[in-house]
Order: sequence, then C-alpha cells, then structure tokens
Amino acid sequence: MKRCVVSVLFLLILADIVSASTIIGWANVPQTLIIGNMTIDIRDMSSENGALFLLIKNDSLERNVILNVGSWYEFGHLRISLQRSIIGNKNLAYLNITYPVLFIGESVIINGYNITLENAELTKKGASFKLIISNGTSSKVFTKSPIKYGTLEISVIAFPKIFSGYLKLNNSIEFYGHMLSFKNVIIENTSSGYREVVVLESGGVEKEVEVGTSTDIGIYHVVTKELVGAEYLLIEVYVRGADIGVKSIPSFTKRVYEGKDLNIPPYLIRVEKVLADSAYITIRNSCGEVLAKGFINSGNFTSMLYYKGIGIWLTSTGFDSSGGYAEISGIVYPTEIPKVSKISALDVSFTPLTNRSIQYSIFKAKITIKNIGDYTLRNIYVRYTPPKGIGVIGESRFYINNLTAGSVKEYTLLLQSNITGNVSLGKVDVTADVPYELACGGYKAITFYSNSPIVHVTKADVRYVIDISAPSAVNAGELFNITLTVKNLGNVNVPITVKVPLKDFAVVDCDEMTHVDRALISTISINPNESKVYHLALAPINAGDLNLTAMALFKGQIINKKSTVITATAPQIGKHTETVTVTAPGSTNNQTKTNTVTISKTATLTRTFTKTITQTEEIMPLKFKILWWILGFIIGAGVIILIAWIQAKRS
Repeated sequence: MKRCVVSVLFLLILADIVSASTIIGWANVPQTLIIGNMTIDIRDMSSENGALFLLIKNDSLERNVILNVGSWYEFGHLRISLQRSIIGNKNLAYLNITYPVLFIGESVIINGYNITLENAELTKKGASFKLIISNGTSSKVFTKSPIKYGTLEISVIAFPKIFSGYLKLNNSIEFYGHMLSFKNVIIENTSSGYREVVVLESGGVEKEVEVGTSTDIGIYHVVTKELVGAEYLLIEVYVRGADIGVKSIPSFTKRVYEGKDLNIPPYLIRVEKVLADSAYITIRNSCGEVLAKGFINSGNFTSMLYYKGIGIWLTSTGFDSSGGYAEISGIVYPTEIPKVSKISALDVSFTPLTNRSIQYSIFKAKITIKNIGDYTLRNIYVRYTPPKGIGVIGESRFYINNLTAGSVKEYTLLLQSNITGNVSLGKVDVTADVPYELACGGYKAITFYSNSPIVHVTKADVRYVIDISAPSAVNAGELFNITLTVKNLGNVNVPITVKVPLKDFAVVDCDEMTHVDRALISTISINPNESKVYHLALAPINAGDLNLTAMALFKGQIINKKSTVITATAPQIGKHTETVTVTAPGSTNNQTKTNTVTISKTATLTRTFTKTITQTEEIMPLKFKILWWILGFIIGAGVIILIAWIQAKRS
C-alpha cells in the first residue's frame, strides 16, 4: 500500500466505450441477419424509393422499422443505417451496422455466411482467437487477422481493452450495460509483508482478487496493477470476446471502357454505351450471343441487370483519354448459374456379373446408361478403356444416336484379368451433346463417368495333358491312324493351341486341325476336367525310328508335350522273271513253234510272280515263199530291160 501522499492522480474513466464491432457492405434482400442475440429481419425493399422494411428484436424487445436510404435507426446498443439500395431480380442494400463486441460462442450470420467466435483468450504473449466461417457447404477455421472468405473481408481484435487507469473505490465502469464495480479493499499483515486484496463485482457476482494478479469476472478479464492508498486501483479491463469488423464486398468491381468486354466466367459483360450517369450493358455467353441487356444507372437508389447467377450495377461513369468508361460492380450467385448437370444428366453404372473370377478366364460386366435428366441427349459415345492387366474380348466402344429422358441402354462386355487379387475394372466414360444455353450453338459436349467396380481374381492353374495313341511300327508310305487326346486338368477355361509337327509324316486326314507350315494346328478352349479328341491319318515319308510329337501352348509357351516313337519299315528291292510262251499254228502243215523269253526287270516290289501269255501268229509256208522270190526276180529284170530300151531309143 502507498503510504505517501499522492498530490496528483490520473483518473481514466471511460464513460463512452470506444470498442465496437461493425458490419459494412452489401446485404441480400430479403434475409435474416443475426448478430449475437439480436436479429434483423430484412423483409422487403420498396420499389418506389428503396426503403427497407425491418423487424429488429432481441431476447426481450422487438421493433418494426422502415429504414429509408440515407437514414439510420438505433435499437439498444445496435445502430443500423441504409446508404444505398439496388432493386431488380435481386435486391441489395448497402448497410452500416455497429454493435458491441461479439462474445465467445456468439455468431454473425449475413448473406448465408455463418461467422462464429469459437474461442478467445489473453496470455502473456498477447490475445488470440479461433474463428470458424461456414457457407452451408464448407467451413474453415481462422486464427489470424485479416481474413478473406468468399465475398467477406473480416478483421478481428480479440480481448479488446476497454479500460486502462485508476478505478476509485465504490465506482464502476460500464460496457454496453455490463457493470464492473470496485467494492472493497482488504489489507492483511502477513509474515512476508502486507497482502492487498480487492473485491470486484459484476453481474451480481463478487470476487476477491489479489493485487498484481488477473481474473475473469462476468464478461470481463481484469488485470490488477497497483493499489494507491485504499481508494484507487490501477487496472486494465478487457472484454472476453472480440471486435469483429465484417465487410461484405461485391464479387467484382471493374472499370470497363465502352465497347470492351469483362470476362466473368461463364459470361462476358460488355459496356455498349456510356452516358453521364448511366451505361448500356449486355450480358453475353462465351460466343458473344446476347443473353440480357439494358441501361443501369448510378445513384443511391438504382436498378440491377441480372441474368441467371450474375447481377450487375453501376457505381459511376467517366471519360478520359481512352474514352468513356463505366465502373461496374456485380455479385455472382454460383448456385444459380445454369449448369449442364442441372439440365441434363446421365447415370452411368458399370457392374460385373460376378464379383469373383479366375485369372485368364472370361467374365461379363454390364454397362447401364440411363438419362435421368429432362432433355434428349444426342451423339452419345460410350468408351471403356481397360486398366493395365484387364483385357477386353470384343467391342468396348459404342455409339448412341439419341437417348430420350428416362430411357436406358445396356451393353455387355467380355473381360479377362491377367492379374490376381482385388482388381479394379476402371471406369466407363460417356460423352454426350447436351442442350445448354450458355454454349455456342445451344449444345455442349459433357462427359459422365461410371463407378469403378472391383472383382476378386484367383490365380489360374493352366494345366493341360496330351496323350497319343499310335502304332509302334508301320511300313513307310503306308497309311496309319492315331488318336490325340487333350485334357484340361487346371482350374480355368482358357484358349490353348495344340500343335503336331510333321517333319517325317504326310497328312491324309487331319480331322479338325489345320495344316500350317509343316504342322497341324488347332486352337481349343475346354472346361476343367473336359477332354478334346482328334483322329488323324498319317503316312511316314521316311523309314526308320520316327518321332511323333504333340504339344499344348498357352500364350506362346509350351505347357505340355508328349512324344512317341514309330518305326517305319522300308520296302524290299529285287528282280522278278516273266516267262512268255508263244504258240504259232501253220496255215497248211499245222506246225507249232514255242518260244520261251525271259525278261529281267528291276522294280520296287514286294513279291515275285510268273505270268504265261499265249499269242497266235500267222507264218507263210516255204513253197509260197519260193514262188514269190521267182516272180520278184522276173519283174525286176523286165523293168531293167525296159529302161535300157527307152534309153537306146532316145539316143
């Protein structure tokens, strides 16, 4: 305790509290604006002068208010003024609201944003806070100021100091109706010196506080510094809350010169003409097609140009060396912008007909496409691109010319997994032309996607055996039959190739096999424990021990092979004798002559035989031969004499 006489005391008593929170900016009309325990119900706007019709209330009081442009109204510790009104498809009011500090746990709700002071505290390092802002679909936590969220700019001062100075005994300070009083002083003489305790009271609750310490009482956080005499207490008083400054700004404010475009996706805003206090504005799509148009004016009460999710108003106009310009502001309402998904939609589902399969085996999956929108879709392309490890047997792309609302199309895919485990089949994507007013030509291509189903794939046991039934010995060049049996001993039905090389054999009959490049080939697919039998007719083209082989191949690799040895015997090479007996009877003397001729021939035969041939020939008798010889001589001599006579005659 101070024992000296204090001649001068600096007494700081703050009767008019300087700490306050604010909301400044554009508010949608109508809406219900909430500030702590106070509610401002903005019900309507006058189309004649822009006045607002309000219902303001708290826990104990309510008032109906007509608030004109340029006027203000006080309700308890809240003050609200209307500075500008904009009317149209969307109504906006530019407000300036002041209110006390926001206490821990209280919220401000404006334009669909919920701003909640989750916590605030004061430590030796200073004041800190935790602010949560949500917009109905998402939320975010902030611990530092300033804050930008959507169309809000927010400043936060946690634990605002409302008093710093000397508070006289039995005096009080007040903050928006909340009193803090200095009620008593207790001084105790202890072994360690004097102990100074002050008694503070707020809201009917008293609390003893040792000088030099701090405490929370009511809405206040009090730091006691020094006791002067027994009457004056030097303290610092903080409010357990935060000053929240909220500024609601447009989505955009830009200077746009006459004839130029402002790109606010998905729209183009063009300033067509600038006048002294107005401008002619068009709202266009990305192709420049006009969607909305009209004059908008500057001033405290004016109109808005609105088109499906965007509202524009004029702040001011002017002229400079670049020409006439318009300062335009606007608010984008994302949920109201036309979206293709709102107009047209496809429900694409991808469903395997089984949730379990075996590696390499073929299973079915169904694509179902349903038009759940309100309009007919055209030029629909259905594409399934399998992920790595998945194969498609047959078609995987389809085309639909048009699909009316509510219609369904289904397609079945044949799939094969080369990998095992829980395997994702990937997605089906479907692209369609949908009617969309913001698109060039009125249609826009949009892609819809299916789910990604999962199938459990068990490892395949590809196991085939081959058996050959054939004679062990044959003659070279002679036909013989064999039976070829292929059996599936695995757990999966997969295509395999059966191959029989033909190096030493000629094919007479190959059943269901194909003769390709000196081999018999057949591709088969049989179920586990089933067999395939081939009946073949072959002939050896060489003699000796010949190797007949059959093999089964999967993906080009031999998975089974069977061979058997067939001994082919060569034919014997020798001579044969042919005896010919000729009998020639005479014409007059009945003479018989028998000639025996032995002919040796070399041939590749396996047997020797004797063949008797009887042949009859006519033989002239001897006396006829003599007669013919005499006649021939006489005729010849006559001819010679005749020739000589002719020659002599001529000479």
